[in-house]
Formats: sequence, structure tokens, C-alpha cells
Amino acid sequence: PVTDVILTTPVYKYINIEKKVLKDEDVANAKIEFRVEKSWLTENNIAEDNIMLVRYTTKWDELSTSKQSSDSTYAYYTATTPGFSYFAVTGMVIGEEILEELGEMPAEEVPEEVAPSELVEKPKPVEAPSKVPVAWIIAAIVIILGIILVWLYQKKKQQV
Repeated sequence: PVTDVILTTPVYKYINIEKKVLKDEDVANAKIEFRVEKSWLTENNIAEDNIMLVRYTTKWDELSTSKQSSDSTYAYYTATTPGFSYFAVTGMVIGEEILEELGEMPAEEVPEEVAPSELVEKPKPVEAPSKVPVAWIIAAIVIILGIILVWLYQKKKQQV
């Protein structure tokens, strides 16, 4: 199993894509799109062009991976896979053996199941701040001031 083999290169993320109905024979060339934070690339001294997706079957196999674009925060990639299983987004070390069998993967790095649609985070729409809480606060202050004024008026009326 994948937990018996780890990568010696820095790993950005482990991903598990399970097939429920499909068989490997049904998938000839599936495309997986993913992105990598540029801050992670910088922290690990990895060039944007040296990112790859690897797939685990009985060992880690490098998949054809190509950089599609980048912006100020992320570099975006596409990889082609002949089937689904465990994957790792990793940085390629030039001139060294990329994959090495080393024993058990630490428990905190065991991949979690991820649905294919969750591989690339969808941008969340920017929402304008809600003015409802401010309106409630103003209304509460007006009511409290009104109660104080009525109380003061009643107290003054009783003194006269």
C-alpha cells in the first residue's frame, strides 16, 4: 500500500481519487488539474517548471505534467493519468533519483480521500460586508436612549 512508500522530494499535497463505477480499463487518459502555492515553491527552492504529479500503483510513477499558467499566488498545472488511485504533487529534483522506498509514511501525511471536483479549489465570490448588524446596533442604541429619556421625563414630572 501507499503507506509503505514515501517520496524523498518535498510533497505539496497527497490526493486520493477513488473510482466507484469506473475500472482502470475505462480510463485511458484522464486529465487532473491542480495548483501549487508559489510561497510553497519558494520555501522549498523549487522552480515552477519542476512540479510533477506522481501516481501510486505498486510504486510511485511520474505522470506527464505540464504548467498551464500562473498568477501572483499560484502556478496551475495539468497532468494526464491512465487511472485513479493515490497521487502526490511534488517538486522534481533534477539529476537525482526522484522516488525511493523508505518504509512507512508518517501518519499525518497519509492521504485523505478527495473527490475529483475538490482537487482545485473554486474561487469564492467576494461578498460585500453585511450592514444588518450595524443597523441592529443603531436601533438598540436608539431604543435604549428612548427608554432613558422617557424615564428621565417621568422622574422630572413626578418632582414637579
